[in-house]
Amino acid sequence: MSGLVATAIARPHLSGAIDLAVSRGEIVGLIGPNGSGKTTLLRALAGLTAGYGTITADGRSLDAMTSAERARHIAYMPSGRRVDWPMRADDIVALSGAGEADVAEALTRVGMQAFASRQVDTLSTGERARVLLARVLAGRADWLLLDEPTANLDPGHELDVLALLRAEATHGAGVLASFHNLTLAEAHCDRCVLMADGRIVAEGAPSTVLTEANLAEVYGIARDGAGWRRNAS
Repeated sequence: MSGLVATAIARPHLSGAIDLAVSRGEIVGLIGPNGSGKTTLLRALAGLTAGYGTITADGRSLDAMTSAERARHIAYMPSGRRVDWPMRADDIVALSGAGEADVAEALTRVGMQAFASRQVDTLSTGERARVLLARVLAGRADWLLLDEPTANLDPGHELDVLALLRAEATHGAGVLASFHNLTLAEAHCDRCVLMADGRIVAEGAPSTVLTEANLAEVYGIARDGAGWRRNAS
């Protein structure tokens, strides 16, 4: 089966077995409250945690791949923006295995080319986030798994990141990214997967997932003319 396909995935913090597929050319938004299982599911799909279930990329099991093969298929960006080593920004991007030209191109795409020689521990949190995104882009993987890629960014850079993800999808990559900003997810994702308590509550087009009933059940919020509001208890 083509695509990145997870079948009967079971991990701590997930309730029961989860099935999920991400096709090339689409952006799938993973949404849900804190602690709903988004990070656990992303890490499982990236092959970073052991457990039950199978994960295949275009029909081939991740377990049958070497680490180098897996990196060619899947790139993962964690939610944490901390970098514990005093490394240059371009050296961080080069950890993807990309060559010098691809590293430079990726930094240019995220608007960080002028900071290539800067140590990442001297950058702001948002700037580090863009460097880490460049590392994901430089590897030219088939599937991009991103945990809160727009966190710590100002509104302009949020939109820049989403435009980059759309460009990757347009060129054939599959994108699975978690979001807390429901407005961004609704506007920019082809599909949304809503999680709560370690399970998938709803999946489909944003308009069918971000319904009043689902938002009330999972978040305890409702939509009004000004955006979102907390439901009265």
